[in-house]
Amino acid sequence: MTTESHSVPAPSAEVMGNPTTAKTIKPLNPKNLLREAIINDSIPQVSHALSLNPSLLGKALVSAVRKGSVSLTECLLTIKHAPVSVLTPNHVATKPSLELLKVVVAAG
Repeated sequence: MTTESHSVPAPSAEVMGNPTTAKTIKPLNPKNLLREAIINDSIPQVSHALSLNPSLLGKALVSAVRKGSVSLTECLLTIKHAPVSVLTPNHVATKPSLELLKVVVAAG
């Protein structure tokens, strides 16, 4: 019986992942998630972003109103209890609609 020694080459920098060029997985950023949720007009995505950072509730409401999203605005005001006090007339005037105005006025 002969023993052969096999040398295994060391992994290259490509395989090991060069720290300067390797893509790193970044933790979810609630602000980015919220921005995407508003763009997608997605109540579940907004809820997820807010579960990660509840302090974004006012920002979520302002963004939803400025986008003119009646469904998100209504959800944030009635279900999430967003403070209507963060809104200004300019926010509502960005994309005004009678339906959006009714939702905001109904909330106080």
